Amino acid sequence: MSNSSAVGSDDKSRSANRLPPRSLMRAWAAAREVFEEQEYTIKWMTTPNQLLGGQVPLLISVNELGANAVIRELGRLEHGIPP
Repeated sequence: MSNSSAVGSDDKSRSANRLPPRSLMRAWAAAREVFEEQEYTIKWMTTPNQLLGGQVPLLISVNELGANAVIRELGRLEHGIPP
């Protein structure tokens, strides 16, 4: 029984050290480049966005499809392209 608890705790520590998905890191970097300041990046990435169907950019960026949508909208914002 002590082996199973040791294995379980090892799994928890491994998952705690896991990096975010590459797609999320790409979207975050794009937002940081557009907004320049961490405060604005956090606000935009954590606020539901109408142009993304009311979804939160941070949450949909966990896969490539969502991250690409976020990066596309950031590009539009950066270049002043209307929705």
